[in-house]
Amino acid sequence: MRLNKYRGPGLAARLKLGRDKNPTVLSGPFKGLRYPTYGIGSEYFPKLLGTYELELHPTFEGLANTTFQDIIIVGAGEGYYVGGLARRFPSARIVCFEADPDGQTAVAEMALANEFSGRLDNRGFCEPADLRAVLPESGRPLLVMDVEGGERQLLDPEAIPALSRTVIVVEVHDCFEPGLDELLRQRFQATHHCEDILSQPRTLDDTRGLPLSDDLRQRVLPLMNEGRPARMRWFVLTPLA
Repeated sequence: MRLNKYRGPGLAARLKLGRDKNPTVLSGPFKGLRYPTYGIGSEYFPKLLGTYELELHPTFEGLANTTFQDIIIVGAGEGYYVGGLARRFPSARIVCFEADPDGQTAVAEMALANEFSGRLDNRGFCEPADLRAVLPESGRPLLVMDVEGGERQLLDPEAIPALSRTVIVVEVHDCFEPGLDELLRQRFQATHHCEDILSQPRTLDDTRGLPLSDDLRQRVLPLMNEGRPARMRWFVLTPLA
């Protein structure tokens, strides 16, 4: 309905978005993921298009070559990374945290639709003690985090030693807490390589991976806007040892 109202009659039907019980992600590293019909806390249609946080697509394509037995997502929303990573790593245990009960419900629905409920641990708000408890005692887990500034409390390797051997992909909210980026760099400089990735405006070139006609690419471009309050950044923290 939103697509038809704001983007022209028939566009929703032609994209096959927002109509089925579980629409599928159209492109990107999580292409084919069966998705809920609503979003939590961030723009919905970039996720269905598969262009959400496309700056991180090379990161997740590269991580697909690594074997992860434990994947933790903190700030899961409706489950874009929960479901996407569950598909890319079909033998991994998935633990997710989402404070919004509607988000927890959406994650559960996604797990059912994509048949990974049996290896999902779907939790609520994450405190440092909760994160410490779910990180495994050995091995190299993957942690994906988007907690609107809560990374200051959660990403503390002195309080949570297992972080020193964890691959971490975190959205850094220094736009809300100035200096947070430098704090995280200092905390992990001895144990991790830090790749700093900045968000970029969407352009028509970013639609090339979508299975659409040129006419539809022009009309879809506005739907790729993620509505961010400022230019965002991510750190990809890879253990040195």
